[in-house]
Amino acid sequence: MSDTSPPPSSVLVGTVLSERYRIDGLLGEGGMGAVFVGEHLLLHKRVAIKVLHPDMLGNAEVVARFEREAMASAHIDHPNVAVATDFGKLADGSYFLVLELLEGRSLRQVLDDEGALDERRALHITRQIAAALVRAHALGIVHRDLKPDNVMLVERDGDPDFVKVLDFGIAKVPVRELAGQTLSTPSPTKGLTQLGVMYGTPEYMAPEQILGLEIDARADLYALGVTLHELVSGERPFVADSRVAIITMHVSERPPSVRLRAPSASLEVEALILGLLEKEPARRIQEAREIVARLDDALGAPPASSLPRATQPHGPPSRVAVGARTELAAASPTTSPLAALRARLPPPLNTLPPAAFVAAPVALVVLCALGLGLLVLIARGSPQRPDARDPVAARADGVTASDDELQDARRGGASALQQLLARYPRDGRVARALVTELTEEKRRVEAMRELRALLDSDRAAADDDAMARAVRAAAEDPDAADAAFELMEGPLGKAGAELLYDLQTNPRVGARAQKALARPEVREASPAVAIAVDLRAALSCDAKRALLARAKEQGDRRVLGSLKALRHPTGCGFLRRGDCWPCMRRGTDLSDAIAAIEARDVPGAAASASP
Repeated sequence: MSDTSPPPSSVLVGTVLSERYRIDGLLGEGGMGAVFVGEHLLLHKRVAIKVLHPDMLGNAEVVARFEREAMASAHIDHPNVAVATDFGKLADGSYFLVLELLEGRSLRQVLDDEGALDERRALHITRQIAAALVRAHALGIVHRDLKPDNVMLVERDGDPDFVKVLDFGIAKVPVRELAGQTLSTPSPTKGLTQLGVMYGTPEYMAPEQILGLEIDARADLYALGVTLHELVSGERPFVADSRVAIITMHVSERPPSVRLRAPSASLEVEALILGLLEKEPARRIQEAREIVARLDDALGAPPASSLPRATQPHGPPSRVAVGARTELAAASPTTSPLAALRARLPPPLNTLPPAAFVAAPVALVVLCALGLGLLVLIARGSPQRPDARDPVAARADGVTASDDELQDARRGGASALQQLLARYPRDGRVARALVTELTEEKRRVEAMRELRALLDSDRAAADDDAMARAVRAAAEDPDAADAAFELMEGPLGKAGAELLYDLQTNPRVGARAQKALARPEVREASPAVAIAVDLRAALSCDAKRALLARAKEQGDRRVLGSLKALRHPTGCGFLRRGDCWPCMRRGTDLSDAIAAIEARDVPGAAASASP
């Protein structure tokens, strides 16, 4: 072919594909192919047509990806997913895919043009993305590249922010379960599902996806958490100059609070984002349906039970065809970042093989199981366990245990410590060690019972960091949560109020912690926590300004971040250039409150609230 030969896009314009699709014009072109606007000649319906370049036919992985996009888009029959209506071959052997024509803006364009969105608008968009994931995940399809670039906003039934999720080109699709082998019959165990290979966009990828491990639907939920953080704050949670740094942050760093960048964001949204950005998939929010339900509560929308399920029939797709993504670019797999991550680790960790990252957790579980089994055997051969006795009645007068006795009992576990406490019921060291050991053995209900008894005789235990960790662990345990919250709302006093404040953003118990912080006895226990809660809850400038005097007298370092954020004259309105807090520019009340708190120089967020 000479250099003057027209490109494939110019050749196809004006032609008819498969005797029914007339190509009218080019929308966009990329490394893999081109996207055209056309018309179904029999139905007189405008459509978008993706055509794979002929020179891509020799790349089996590109062809498989194109077919998977067709299969995923055709089977995910949902209003918030761009519908594929046809798939076939041209005379030269290349493939074409027919999609509904979408006319709108990508979510990426909206963010670039407008910056952070109003929270309610952000939740409205996120709710629709989550609803699309409910349907996809019910079919076993994992998108693997969910991001604002792959979400279109179109006008539909008066809603200018109607969502269409696009581009399932690198989706994980259960080919055999949906329709047997694809046209090119790629092996379902190769290519797009290989362990050790990273697919997707690093800025939105879950840690397990970055590490090239086997993934499931929860990887899409992590990407949704990154997207929601960006919608609310205008920035992704992890930003760096290099992708190596970004993937390292996703794997190892705790995500920042969205309220540090968007102080007006609600605690509920912050808790949702943190629940989606959990590093461990098992600790992450588990299903897209749960996200929809939580957003329905926040938006006052219909219940999530109205969502379509995989076993339910679906009506025909909407006849209103608006919008199509105009980019079709090559997306070759990226080498796994394990080598880059290992380079940042100290020896000998940087010499471990990739399999060690998977095998290590398994080995740890086995060792823990063996250890627990040994403890059970020891317990069965022991006398009646003292924990069956009334822990308060057992605190009779006695002497303290020696250091050697305490150390030996610790090696014997909770049963040995219970026996030692029966001998030395007034020894607070033994009681604290027992609470810690019961927590480590996941006997958290017993741990809370022992801690309550300990607090009756040793009030200083409330300020023990080890006891705080035990209460926090119990609060996240459904069986022990009631006992933990009773302690935080009462006997633990100020320390309990501070624990409740920290638990506000915990996705499992955040709502319960917020309710507890409204109780008068909790607020009285820690005025510093009370003012921190009130300052975060105040939404208007005047409401926050009215709290500055209390913040100056009672606040500690918990409120400094919120107060300092009020000094910035921008962050609201168009392009976030408007002044969010104009009333704070009147007088010196804000700077005086900040200076007073910093002058107290009290270490840590758990500092005394007294002026």
